Amino acid sequence: MIIEDELESIFEKYIPATSYRKPTPETLLADLGVDSLGFIELIADIESVFNLNITNEDIDKLKTVGDVIKLVSGRAG
Repeated sequence: MIIEDELESIFEKYIPATSYRKPTPETLLADLGVDSLGFIELIADIESVFNLNITNEDIDKLKTVGDVIKLVSGRAG
């Protein structure tokens, strides 16, 4: 649960306060209300916090919050 909790904390920083709802694994990234610059910053923050390199190919595969959790869980160690 630690990875999920840390990711939730990161998502909270980038989801507009007016539309914030706790994301679930099924939540589409497109539905988070994060603009394109915010999304780039979110990915950079995840990379920094978990010491990962997320490629453009990886980003293209990320459709849901669950996809992000799987990616980070599979690489963070």
